[in-house]
Amino acid sequence: MFSYISITLCSLAIVSAATKFKTILSMDNLSLARTLYNRGELHDGGSSGLLEYFGTIGGMFSYVALFFFFYYLIFYPKQKLLIILLLVASFADPLYSLSAVGRGGIIRWGLLFVFFYLFFKNQLTRKVKRIIFKSVLFLCGPLVVVFLLITLSRFTGRDNPVIYFILSYLGQSFIYFSYNFDLFFNDTFGGRMNFPIFFPNSPGISDQLNEEIVADHYLNTFSTFVGSFYKDMGFFKTLILALLFNLLASISYKYTRKPYSFVRTIVLVILLQIFLNGLFYYMYSGTTAMRSIILIVILAVTIQLFFRRVRPLKKTNEA
Repeated sequence: MFSYISITLCSLAIVSAATKFKTILSMDNLSLARTLYNRGELHDGGSSGLLEYFGTIGGMFSYVALFFFFYYLIFYPKQKLLIILLLVASFADPLYSLSAVGRGGIIRWGLLFVFFYLFFKNQLTRKVKRIIFKSVLFLCGPLVVVFLLITLSRFTGRDNPVIYFILSYLGQSFIYFSYNFDLFFNDTFGGRMNFPIFFPNSPGISDQLNEEIVADHYLNTFSTFVGSFYKDMGFFKTLILALLFNLLASISYKYTRKPYSFVRTIVLVILLQIFLNGLFYYMYSGTTAMRSIILIVILAVTIQLFFRRVRPLKKTNEA
């Protein structure tokens, strides 16, 4: 049930993204397309509506779908249609990201795929590994081409070669966290940047932080997972947030009767993608993204409570 709900929402995200590709493909300069997107001028008002909203939610479900893709491969390999649908659904976030002329979705998918593959590798047969490799190569080929085109369009025509800027990207999050340490040491935005859902009546924060804070360098850069909260709440509130999260997690794990429940598995998948993708920055600060996380957890709890007695799919002898 959870898998089919994930597939449905991911499909809406893919359809929402597909409606925007025509505009992007019609432009010769992808770097300009990205600039127009950041200004809200790329899709001529096409970034609103119910389909767009469900598309954003579907992007959040895509990595849950990726987890279940591996899970069904191992425990229910005869559910071939469901396995194929889950793999296709997992590309919702990469495609949705490409519709914004962004590369983050492809990187996020790659990080999670490698992690899940290594996690389940010892339970996969050699034949299944070959099938995974061929399927992913077939589906990822076009995405990699677009990824390279966006990268070249962003960095060509500058004083240094493209490889210089790619290497620079790999280290930006750490070096800019150091640059911003003194600048954001005190409480800056009080949580309004990363938790806007709790401040519905507060004035918005400009996407260009240099309009909010005086600095001699560009502030809208990667600053690691911790750096994202640090720039928002300063040193002490970030430390308190970390301690509270640690306390909550410790209590949860100590007093839970079923350490490997369905709900806990879903929560771990959510936390995994947040922390793993936090190599660059915390990317779930939007109100829709936060509501999506809450929706995923509520859905998992509901299914576990009301459908716990439903007989599971019949496992194969191979499992």
